[in-house]
Amino acid sequence: MSSNMRIEKTCQVCGNSFIAKTTATKNCSDACAKRAYKLRKKFGEIPPPPTPSSNQKEEDPILLQEIQIKEFLSIKEASILIGASRWTLNRLINADKLKVTRLGRKIIIKRSDLDKIFNS
Repeated sequence: MSSNMRIEKTCQVCGNSFIAKTTATKNCSDACAKRAYKLRKKFGEIPPPPTPSSNQKEEDPILLQEIQIKEFLSIKEASILIGASRWTLNRLINADKLKVTRLGRKIIIKRSDLDKIFNS
């Protein structure tokens, strides 16, 4: 669905006049749009992107207590319990240092097997 609308506008960055095809257009070219974006970002109108944090999120203490009680854990629960990433546990599993049971696609880790790694 195309529009035959043509609006005479002035570029917010360079001040040149141009023909806009939509009412939302504010800049005459892609280069001016990029400059406008950088200016908005510089002066705080655009929030900065979130900073990458560590893989470990601060867990709810109630959730941690529930995990500590369980005899069988999933990969995610085991990673929360020992404070390591899922990928670290997967590497232990692939190296046959951690015994697991597979139920379909789900991987179950016995709590005692997880404790043996730290006791040996």
